[in-house]
Amino acid sequence: MADVDSLVDTKIDSPPNRLWLSALILSLSGAFHFGYNLVITNAAQGAFMKFLKDSWGEMSADELNKYWPIIVSLLYFGGIFGAFYIRIAADRLGRKRAIILTTVGQTVSCLMSIVSFFVSSPHIYAFSRFLLGFFQSMAVGIAPMFLSESSPSHIRGRISLSTGLFVQLSIVVGSIVAMPQIFGDAWYNLYVVELIFLLIPLISLPFLYESPSYLAAKGSIDSALRSIIFYHGGDQKKALSVVAELVGDDNDEEETVGIWKVFSERRNREPVINGCMVMLAMISSGIVVINGYAVSILVQVGLSLDVAAWSNIGISVLPIIGCLLSSLFIDRFGRRPLLLSTLFLILLTNLSIVILMYLFESTQNLVYGQFLVVAICLYALLFSTGPSPLSFFISAELCSHSIRGSAMTWANVTNAVYRAVVLAIFPPLVSLYDTSTVYFLLFLPISLFTFIFLYIRLPETKPEIGPLTEQEKILVE
Repeated sequence: MADVDSLVDTKIDSPPNRLWLSALILSLSGAFHFGYNLVITNAAQGAFMKFLKDSWGEMSADELNKYWPIIVSLLYFGGIFGAFYIRIAADRLGRKRAIILTTVGQTVSCLMSIVSFFVSSPHIYAFSRFLLGFFQSMAVGIAPMFLSESSPSHIRGRISLSTGLFVQLSIVVGSIVAMPQIFGDAWYNLYVVELIFLLIPLISLPFLYESPSYLAAKGSIDSALRSIIFYHGGDQKKALSVVAELVGDDNDEEETVGIWKVFSERRNREPVINGCMVMLAMISSGIVVINGYAVSILVQVGLSLDVAAWSNIGISVLPIIGCLLSSLFIDRFGRRPLLLSTLFLILLTNLSIVILMYLFESTQNLVYGQFLVVAICLYALLFSTGPSPLSFFISAELCSHSIRGSAMTWANVTNAVYRAVVLAIFPPLVSLYDTSTVYFLLFLPISLFTFIFLYIRLPETKPEIGPLTEQEKILVE
C-alpha cells in the first residue's frame, strides 16, 4: 500500500510540454485579445477620429469627442452582457466548445471591424466593438477556468498565471503596433494583426482535450482519464487517483447552480463574493486610468508627447517582469500572502502617486513629474505580481464545480462594469477637478475597503497535497 500512497507524493517536476502549449493556445483565445483591445484605440485615437470625420462629414471637435468615447465604451458594455453567458456556455457546451465559440465570435468581430473601414461605416465598427467585447468577456472567464481545471494541483498557480502574463504581453504588443508611425491612418491593420493571433487557437483548439473536471462531472470517466493523462502526464494509475478525487467532489455536490441562485446559500455566496472582491481590488487599484490615460497624465506632468508615448511602452513592459516574479512565489507561499502584500504596497504607491500629482499641479516642478514616472513604474510592477494574474483565476479555485461558472460570471461582470463606469466618468471629472483629486476619489477608498475585506475574509486557495483516501486507494488498485 506504500506504493499507492506515494502516487500523490510523487510530483511532476515540471508540467508536460503539451500543458504549456495548451496554456499558450487558451491565452491566445482570450487573454491576449482582452489586453490588446484595452490599448489600441487609445494609442491610435487620431486615426480613428479621422475615420469618423471622413465617414460622417464635417464634424466639430466637440461632436467627435462626444461620439468617440461612446464607441470606445461599447467594448466594455459588450463585456458586461458577455459575462452573463459564461456559466451558460461553459456548463452547457463544455469548456472546450465554449472557447471555440468565443474564438469564432472574436474572429467575426475583427472581420466586421476591417469591413467597416473599407465601407466607411462607423455604425458597423461600433457594433463590431460591442460584439468583440461580448465574446472576449466570455473567453476571459472560461479559458482560465478551463486551464485551472486541467492543471495538476501543485503547479496550478504557475500555469494559471499565463492568463495574466498574456494580458500584459498583449498590452505591449498593442501599444507598439497602434503607434501612428506603424500603420498611420490605416487602423484596420490593427485588426488584421489580431486576426493573425486568432488563427492559432482557431486551428489548435479542436486538438485539445476537454477539461477533466467537466468530464468527470458529466460521468465520462474514460474521457476524463484520457484528459488527465494528456494534461498531467504520467500513467493510468496516477490518472485514476485524480479522477477518484474529482468524482468524490462531484458526489458531494448538487447540479450546477445558476447565477442568481448562487447567492441564496451562504456556502455558495461567500466564495463567489470573495472572487468578486479580488477582481474589484484589481480593477479599482488604478489600472483603468494607467492603461487608458497614462500618456495624457505623463504629458500633463511635463513630458513631451513622444517621450510620454515611449515611457508608456516602458511601463507596459514592467508587468511582464511582475508576472514572471509572481511565478516564483505563487505555488510556494500561496495566493493569499502574495495578494495581500502586493495590495498593501499598491495602496502606499497610489498614495505617493496622488501626492506627486498634487505637488506637480501646485508647483509645476518637473522633478515631481519625474518621480511620478518612477511611482507609476513601481505600481505597474506590483500590480502584475499580485492582483492582476490572481484575479483571473482565483474564483475558479475558490469555488466548487457546481458554482464555478457562476463565480466566473460575477467576477467578470465586476470587471466590465467598473471599467466601463470609470472610463465614462474619468474624462468629464478631470475637466472639472484636478487629476490628483479624481484619482484619489475613484481608487483609494475602494482599494482600502477591498484590502480590509480580503484580509478578513479571503481564505488560502493553494491546494494541499495529502495522502490518498480509502476510496481513492481502492480505485487506484
